[in-house]
Amino acid sequence: MNFLNLFFSILVLIITIFFVKINSKNMKRSIFILLLGLLVLLFILIFPFINSGNLISKIIATIIYCIQTITFNQDLSLVGNIKAVHLKEWLYVCLTQTLFLLIPLVTTTFLLSLIDGVVSKIKLCLSVNKKIYIFSQINEKTLSIASRIEDKKKTIIFLVNKDDQIDYALSSRVKYIKGIKMYDEASNIKLRNLKNKEITFYLFSSNINHNLKQAIEITNKYKDENSSINLFVLTPNNADRVVLDSMDKGNLKLVIVNENERIVYQLLNNKPLYLETIDNKISVLLISNNVIELEFIKAITWCGQLIDYKLSITVLGENANSIKEYIKINCPELIDNYDYKFIPYSIYSEKAKTELDKIKDINYVIVANDDDNLNIEYSLFLRKYFINQDKISYRRSPIINVMIKNGEIAKQVELLKNEKNNSYNFNTFGSIKNIYYENYILDCRLETLAKEVHLSYDRSNDSIETKLKRFYEKEYSIKSSRALALHLNYKMYSILKDEYSTDEEKNILLFKEKIKDEKVFNKLMRNEHDRWVAYMRTQGYKSIDVNEIKKYKDSTNSYIHYLAQLHPCIVPFDDLPMVAKAIKKDDICTSDGYIIKNMVDILSKDLK
Repeated sequence: MNFLNLFFSILVLIITIFFVKINSKNMKRSIFILLLGLLVLLFILIFPFINSGNLISKIIATIIYCIQTITFNQDLSLVGNIKAVHLKEWLYVCLTQTLFLLIPLVTTTFLLSLIDGVVSKIKLCLSVNKKIYIFSQINEKTLSIASRIEDKKKTIIFLVNKDDQIDYALSSRVKYIKGIKMYDEASNIKLRNLKNKEITFYLFSSNINHNLKQAIEITNKYKDENSSINLFVLTPNNADRVVLDSMDKGNLKLVIVNENERIVYQLLNNKPLYLETIDNKISVLLISNNVIELEFIKAITWCGQLIDYKLSITVLGENANSIKEYIKINCPELIDNYDYKFIPYSIYSEKAKTELDKIKDINYVIVANDDDNLNIEYSLFLRKYFINQDKISYRRSPIINVMIKNGEIAKQVELLKNEKNNSYNFNTFGSIKNIYYENYILDCRLETLAKEVHLSYDRSNDSIETKLKRFYEKEYSIKSSRALALHLNYKMYSILKDEYSTDEEKNILLFKEKIKDEKVFNKLMRNEHDRWVAYMRTQGYKSIDVNEIKKYKDSTNSYIHYLAQLHPCIVPFDDLPMVAKAIKKDDICTSDGYIIKNMVDILSKDLK
């Protein structure tokens, strides 16, 4: 063997490693490239030692030898008789013997990956009378959902596409939950005999644009199928909602999963804003450095509309002013109509402390930065701050809600104590395990209530199935119903107050008696209108003078301008009769009464 062969061997090895690395996202391709590179490397090493007449015969013989190596059928005497005296002989022996071992192993791995793909497709074809769950990517969120699917007869499919960065630790968990791995796109999966089958797609890739593209393709592909097809699409983008809302979904049920919104709603449902209030004032302190901050400001604004309560929201952080500017532009009627305070300083600054010292009644704190450790650090600081702020008893303890994405850390933070065994009383929220499981995404309490709210407002004679189909047609309807559903218990609390207890059935019976009082009923109607106005403003809508409506009504066929986000009913409750008369729509004065009348039935159904 000469140095030229050795040089080409090293060059081939470097090229092989390079191409394997850039194709690491595609396991099959990277294994094939590795196998091909090793075979070329072996060809270069063996070629000088093959004695087989002319050049063509020698090339063919070398190729046959390399192929034989795949099955451990090589002639070992070629290297067995070489005495490794010089460096190049030693390198040759080491390299060829390593290849003799590696090539069969890599070949076996490649064949198993091919067989695995075939087996997966066979399993899918045999999934008769089973619910099929298809996940667009292997990640913590999809594994969390899949691992807690309760159906016994199920087929779980995880897809791996060419752009995925494979995490082998996560990938190994697929087998643990008896999932099938397939190398394909969700929209390309061939599903046979779909009639009466229940199929659920979870488009939960980390690539949000890819989720939207797949959602469009799947909707167009399956909208006319006579089967139960559910499609859950992970996206935080309002633009995606608009795109998907405009599509004809046919028989397919499409639900947008906005992670930030669901985290916010889950917290406000589990830990209501009215807890630990002082003098009937809901005072919220929000510290965050990410997009969830906007979701919190919006949701707290409408969720905090309680009878005889005042609401204020304080936003603390160096990005506070930019948040304020964003709200001014995108939600033009919020800043002037609700009590916000923006403190644009670091939590550790003297200026922040001076501003916080002026607020004596904070009852609810949310710490929701991107970094779990930073959230814990801020929460520890705030617990100390509030206790020291109480110069009378040193016991002041507003609720501190800490966003912790890691489930194991979240458990420990809830149990956090100091060296003297005093509890910090932190409430954690937002962990992947708490947000991503089938029942919460598909059919949690809030979703059940939202459907009942929609059915209460839909007073047509159509079947429940038809009404629910309308519910899923537009994400706008789902969001609006979900918001009202969340507020139902807030309304009940604001009426019962001191009588409110942990016994939900008892609360409903008490509430049922109290709303028989016309004054209480009217208070609830007024409150619902105030909540709705706040909700619409957080969605970017603003009021429009009734005299202006005629300028666009002919072109829009509606007194509401959905594109410009103009709504004449965004007025004080007492002004509704004037608006109703102007637009000739009498039921806008009484529409809030429908949900109040049905509140007891809706909440009672939830207990069953």
